[in-house]
Amino acid sequence: MILHDLKFVVEDQLAVIQFNRQQVLNALRTVTLKEIYEVMKRVENDSKVAAVILTGSGRAFSSGADIKEIRNMGPNEARRFARLAHRAFGQIEGSSKPVIAAVNGFALGGGCDLALVCDLCIASEDAVFGEPTASLGIVTAFGGTARLPRVVGVRRAKEMFLLGKMLNAEEAERVGLVNKVVKQKFLLREAKRLARKLLEGAPFALTSLKQLVNSSLSVGLREADVNEIESFARCFETLDQKEGMLAFLEKRSPKFVGR
Repeated sequence: MILHDLKFVVEDQLAVIQFNRQQVLNALRTVTLKEIYEVMKRVENDSKVAAVILTGSGRAFSSGADIKEIRNMGPNEARRFARLAHRAFGQIEGSSKPVIAAVNGFALGGGCDLALVCDLCIASEDAVFGEPTASLGIVTAFGGTARLPRVVGVRRAKEMFLLGKMLNAEEAERVGLVNKVVKQKFLLREAKRLARKLLEGAPFALTSLKQLVNSSLSVGLREADVNEIESFARCFETLDQKEGMLAFLEKRSPKFVGR
């Protein structure tokens, strides 16, 4: 796979995807979104990959949509761009593999929304999160208006969208946008440590838990309860459930096989 806007490596069951347009603060253009979608599809179908880390290069995670590309779009072109953005980000959010955002520097607009579709978020001390689209005369094209209020609350989300309020790493951690803040030089190392911690869980259980939590945001409590009951029952069809419980009783670490 030839990539122009991303770097992609797989090491020790971890896929590391890095945005590689640091000269434009990793702005998201059509090519970037297509590559995100294709790489995540490849990751989804690769049994050697158990977790994914998304990060940026240079001074930014991502500064959001590439304004040079979208500024002269008409409504139909803008609609196609937004649909592509939602498709690419949906591939991340819907992946059966856990995805960790390792946010370095600016995460603005689509960059902030990208962190939101990941399952966990680690940020460097110099990270900045924001939704400055109103100052550009637009709304976000990346799903942030639905996800940000669910994470930080409606009032805080409106403050970020309507007033362009920026959050530094410490503030982002305080409101739940970030799981942990670390020094820049330790960012990728901490993301990998966290990913390997995830690998201690049974793959089917991790996938089911991710799907249950994500779907609970769009269904009622009764439907969420039904989904949880069915997922719980399906766990008992797996070898990993038997191994996990036997290992618990034998006071040893489990050896999961992913089925």
